[in-house]
Amino acid sequence: MAMGRMGGRGLILGGVIVLVAACGGGSSFDRDEAIDDMVATGLDRPDAECVVDAMVEEFGEDTLGSDDEPSPEQVERMVDLTTDCVLGVADDAGSGGDGGGEEAGGGEPVAVELFSDSDFAPACRGNGIASASPYSPGDGTNLTVVLEGEDPDYGFSAVQLPDGWEADFESYAQAELVICLNRVSATPTQVCDGYEDDGIAWSVQLHDSTYEVSVREATTGTVLATQSFDAPAEDCPVFSSYSEGDPNPKPEFDAPDAEIEVFAAEFVTGSAAAAPAEEPAAEEPVGEEPADAPAVPNDYGDDPTLDALWDGCEGGDLAACDELYWTTPVGSVYEEFGATCGRRTDGSTTGLCAES
Repeated sequence: MAMGRMGGRGLILGGVIVLVAACGGGSSFDRDEAIDDMVATGLDRPDAECVVDAMVEEFGEDTLGSDDEPSPEQVERMVDLTTDCVLGVADDAGSGGDGGGEEAGGGEPVAVELFSDSDFAPACRGNGIASASPYSPGDGTNLTVVLEGEDPDYGFSAVQLPDGWEADFESYAQAELVICLNRVSATPTQVCDGYEDDGIAWSVQLHDSTYEVSVREATTGTVLATQSFDAPAEDCPVFSSYSEGDPNPKPEFDAPDAEIEVFAAEFVTGSAAAAPAEEPAAEEPVGEEPADAPAVPNDYGDDPTLDALWDGCEGGDLAACDELYWTTPVGSVYEEFGATCGRRTDGSTTGLCAES
């Protein structure tokens, strides 16, 4: 599994990079060599052994020894595994209660350098992040990190929140909230085909999903609110990534971005999210009565122009009879008078008086 772009960001990410570099290049996997390389970065040998064994169990030796570029989800998971081993929280992964609104959180805060969203995963398990910022409701926008997964494993989330809500690498230490999406059910729906890269073809399996979403204080893991949301499968994704060892078809889970925004708004911004704008009702002019619709001319005396045609028709101008028929409202007396050529016929030659 090839990996660049991460750079030296401290002990934990350094350990991840060293492991991937040691295993990559298409060579066979060497556990002892990988452990020795991680120890050389400053990790204790027990921690290095924990990391290597955890990644082998998670990804397999073939995947770790390949040159394939890891997906963002795999990178997030690598950091999670390394963090758990280095900080000794792997055995605490299931702590934190059932996600109900009365959960206290309060596990020992984890002291961890914050390099990615997944470093906040302990908060979703009720442990809290010592290096985050205390929650200060009502004090401007409270920066947030969003994670999703299946409890107790949380990592990268593609949920999009409004600009200014989410913390990034430069502001992780200012994050006060963590939004945790625990996927409690997923029903397969459509399979999307046609994805290919470097001669590898794969499919994507869409799912209808249900999430138990919680908003938590970053420093304590304390639950502020929970709510369940359904997320029906959307259209087939335009892009998909695939690495050796990924399942085929690769599972795809959509999330209810708009509903989560409304749910979390009061904690992030201190006020409820604005409801969709409605079109304003048209205002009636004050003090004015609506004008009556003009009367439809029907019989002699209602319209001077039609009256003139009537007179001409009655006087023997058969062309005036035809014009009266064609220009008057349907069903009117005017029409009947023109149709019968001034009541000279039975109406069987309507519009053709001048030709009869």
